[in-house]
Amino acid sequence: MCDVTDHKNHNTVSLEEESEEKKPQLMKTQKDTQQMIQDRIKKIQDVKHSAEVRKRNTEKEKAARVELFTDLIRSIERCQTELLEMMEEQQKAAEKQEEELIEELEQEITELKMRNTELEQLSHTEDHLHLLQIYSSLCSSRNTRNWSEISVKTDESLETLRRALTKLQDSLQEKLTLTEVKRRQQYAGTVCCLHYTRLHSDTHSFITDRQYVVLRNGNEYKAFAGPPVSLCVRVKPQRVGVFVDYEEGLLSFYDVESSSHLYSFTDQSFTGKLYPYFSPCRNDGGKNSTPLIITPVKHNK
Repeated sequence: MCDVTDHKNHNTVSLEEESEEKKPQLMKTQKDTQQMIQDRIKKIQDVKHSAEVRKRNTEKEKAARVELFTDLIRSIERCQTELLEMMEEQQKAAEKQEEELIEELEQEITELKMRNTELEQLSHTEDHLHLLQIYSSLCSSRNTRNWSEISVKTDESLETLRRALTKLQDSLQEKLTLTEVKRRQQYAGTVCCLHYTRLHSDTHSFITDRQYVVLRNGNEYKAFAGPPVSLCVRVKPQRVGVFVDYEEGLLSFYDVESSSHLYSFTDQSFTGKLYPYFSPCRNDGGKNSTPLIITPVKHNK
């Protein structure tokens, strides 16, 4: 369409020719549109798949949480039962002790009353010979308890409660920690094992949660001492011993069978509590399927 009346200088093309030229572009646009449709169909499938995976994971998580809280509730109920029984036993023992003390006190009171009566009578006697004869026995000190040094403890039940609650707290923390490890296994795909044993200021055969020595590709041993250090291991260790000296800041690895030293980290700055952490890494399609077995050992100085 053109508003100019003179079209001599205009370049023109026929409708048929122009239409034929546009068809390849039209086909490309149609192909792109079909691809967009397929992409969106694929996206819908991905969203549905993700929704199914999320639903399955949510159900697993819910089941795991229900199991966890059921276990926690059982632990709390068991702790409550044990605590109440312990407090009841302590109460009975305290009552028995109190009854024995009261009985002993009452016995002494009876004896003291008798003595007081005799002293009262003696103070009014006119028989001077009789007074002198029994004076020593009545006025001499008796072998009785010093009751001012004897007290009845009233805070034993509170101390028992504190110990029980601390034990329960440790148990709950252990269960929560293990649950968190399982959750990470499920979502991150990493197999790991967290040993909850606390390490205090002493010598133990365990390792902290930092990464120190690893095995890769079946025969590559490295120690992560700043830049990784490749280790020359002639015989593949079947059992690796891990030694931690908290006070000295020493961490050593050795082959248990041959008692050969693998590597030692010195001048380690240990602060607070240490929690051993072990990871066999991924299964790698069955190539890394051998189980990781953790064996705590006792170290004798």
